[in-house]
Amino acid sequence: MPKHPSHATPLGTKSYFAGPTQKTSIQGSLLGRTGLSVSSFALGGNLFGQDDTQISVIEKAISSGINLIDTSAIYQDGKSQKAIGEALNRLVRQERIERSQIVLSLKVGYLEGLELALAQNRTPSDHSSPDDILRLSDDFWYSIEPGLIEDQITRSLERLGVECLDFVLLQNPEFILQGDPSHRKFYDKVKRAFAHLEEERESGRIQYFGVSSNGFVLENTHPLFVSLEVLKEIAETVAADLKRPNHGFAMIEFPFNLLEPGAVFEQAHLGKSTVEWAMAQKVGAIAHRPFRAYFNDTPIQLTDFPNHHGDDLEDELMAAMKRALDLEMTYPGKAIVPANRIAWGHILRQNFQQLSQLKAWRIHLAQEILPTFERAIALLHESGGALSNWARDYRPVANALFETFTRYLEQDCAFRARRIAAQIDRACPELLSTPELAKKVLRLCRSFPGIQSQVVGMHKMEYVESVLQSGAPVHPEFATDAIEAVIEALSEELVQDEPESSTNH
Repeated sequence: MPKHPSHATPLGTKSYFAGPTQKTSIQGSLLGRTGLSVSSFALGGNLFGQDDTQISVIEKAISSGINLIDTSAIYQDGKSQKAIGEALNRLVRQERIERSQIVLSLKVGYLEGLELALAQNRTPSDHSSPDDILRLSDDFWYSIEPGLIEDQITRSLERLGVECLDFVLLQNPEFILQGDPSHRKFYDKVKRAFAHLEEERESGRIQYFGVSSNGFVLENTHPLFVSLEVLKEIAETVAADLKRPNHGFAMIEFPFNLLEPGAVFEQAHLGKSTVEWAMAQKVGAIAHRPFRAYFNDTPIQLTDFPNHHGDDLEDELMAAMKRALDLEMTYPGKAIVPANRIAWGHILRQNFQQLSQLKAWRIHLAQEILPTFERAIALLHESGGALSNWARDYRPVANALFETFTRYLEQDCAFRARRIAAQIDRACPELLSTPELAKKVLRLCRSFPGIQSQVVGMHKMEYVESVLQSGAPVHPEFATDAIEAVIEALSEELVQDEPESSTNH
């Protein structure tokens, strides 16, 4: 793939928002002291595959007003970066955009999938040590060791087909604190990483660097808190040691949504919130996770869900589960397939609460439950006789149970989404004109000064259209009222739900 010249520039990004690409309410904001203008929403690259449909989605976003792209070497084992590179290359070749108009941001540190395999086969450098890599699980490691950062930058440049990345962010370096709680050692590792990133700047492979961290928005007494002031001091020290006139620490990224508003309200950084600190220091501030929120450790998706009006899904679920349980009582194949691999009436009844998060259930169902279930059914059919007959009878019953349980969870999420939307509308009547919860959330999240952009996953054309049509921000005071109303309502709801247990289902 031919490489695009140059990198994002202040003049190029300014021209992007003055040109024909700007056809929506998405605006350009200056990103800290960089002079770069970025769109109110950024294209999250984590789910893009390398096919024509996905490439068309990326082209649509870039050509319609979104000029900030968030990527990582681990996303879809590099296929996401190749798709982004192909879309960018095509638009440049067609002279619909210029490379100087698009801001590319790369996250580094995570090692999984192909990146993990490459790291495992890599010969350690003379300057690395065993504790530079944190093995969080068999399939997920973490490291900001300079050699590994260099490798991820090299592969990302090649896949994207560019000569220079505009930003490289250390992604959630607080993982290091889970392996060793010493903040001194933690900041020493960050310092080594910053020193390497300054060398990357000197070589022309990156423009700026920064940190994406959940630790910014925590209380400053929390063991995983990451101090912005200390990061700035490290960047200044590194630049001084290298005799550079200016350091490259120019952007931060953090979670921000209706249920996790700490970036705006938690004053953990010398009396300033994360956003206030960034504004004072002229550091770019990017938020992520507008829809995927956590409230008291409970995951809550802040979007609309399918509504199954008129269905008594609790009764349907109980009936579907009883049909499965009745058949499972006569299961004859324990010597061929253990019951805990096939008896889903019993499994659901015993693990109801653990399986009752819709997104996790959908993933578990598609990736693990159905493949295992179908293999078990096939084994029983191969055995013939009574086992085959039982499998023939049980398969549609189990599939009906899976479908009914999914609809039950969807309805539960839909009820919660409607309650959240109602609280938002009462606190901020201006949003009554925006029917979809997702659009209400996006309008609220972009309403706080100091946050230049929100990273949003947009791997489908309808998601891009929804973001482009989400509407203008509201007054920050009304946005604050809406956040407080939703949090208060959910707090009361969770208190009311607390006595319930899975034995009631």
